[in-house]
Amino acid sequence: MKAYLYEENKNGRDYICAKFDNNSNERVTILYGKGNFYQPYLGLGDVEYGSQDCPLEESLGGKTYKTSVNEVGDIVNHVWRPGIFGRDLDLLKIDIGEKARAKRELKILIESLHEILMYIEPSEECLKVYGHKTRELLILACTECESLWTDYIRLLGNTNQFLTTRDYVKLKDKLFLKEYVIKFTNHPMQFEFQPFVDWDEEHSTTSLPWYDGYNKTKHNKKDYFSEATLENCLKAIAANIVMFCVRYSPFALINAHDICSNLVNEYFSVELKDPDITSFYIPPLKSYQIASGAFSAPADSVWEREWNIKPLT
Repeated sequence: MKAYLYEENKNGRDYICAKFDNNSNERVTILYGKGNFYQPYLGLGDVEYGSQDCPLEESLGGKTYKTSVNEVGDIVNHVWRPGIFGRDLDLLKIDIGEKARAKRELKILIESLHEILMYIEPSEECLKVYGHKTRELLILACTECESLWTDYIRLLGNTNQFLTTRDYVKLKDKLFLKEYVIKFTNHPMQFEFQPFVDWDEEHSTTSLPWYDGYNKTKHNKKDYFSEATLENCLKAIAANIVMFCVRYSPFALINAHDICSNLVNEYFSVELKDPDITSFYIPPLKSYQIASGAFSAPADSVWEREWNIKPLT
């Protein structure tokens, strides 16, 4: 069973709606907010329930819709998408030790950035500044990113010993990397980065200018020292933040209260831009009447079945 997804304005607010027929003879409509992470509203009275008295398509009243890629109740292993949060994040098969190490590594990158920003003002005029410390940070950030890419390539079944960006670029669409916007907010002059938006298979290295700069300055410092810019460092750190959010969800980073999350929130914000709504995860819900008669209340929601975890293929 798949869902129809469409945009709708309710009470002056814009939503993404997912409508489907469940196995309990109910027509279910779930609203996703158009905030940073398109979080669904699943609280008491938030989910709409109706009857299946007409074909699902007819119930849309002529609205333009798209069909979900995933079946209702399906999620892809190790890939966060809007639709799961809170307790359901455990379904991403998150290893607590791995997540702690990932946060520690991200913390090291931002602490290195913090040190550099004590000497370089992050202004438009200084984005092209470079030096030994920016080169160190760029190399560290990009090698961390390569490691994260490799983990996903292994999940896809590629066991080649030597991987290149021609392998890594295949992750762009599978992990929805281009949708992530990372904003550097710790300065009156704010910068917005989409580190993967222009990545393409034909130019798998040069279409990532920050990564291309790392590749050049790592192998030929004499001619390409100037590629180790503050701007490339910021974009490389942004890329690491994206990879963390894909694996562990933005909530595990933005809403936590550890040192890493505090550092990220001090310098950056995260959001999705023009996400592929057909890839949203859709909870398999049915209604639960919590009261009736004089004590009637909006129907609450319960799980019709547990989430089904599909492998990343």
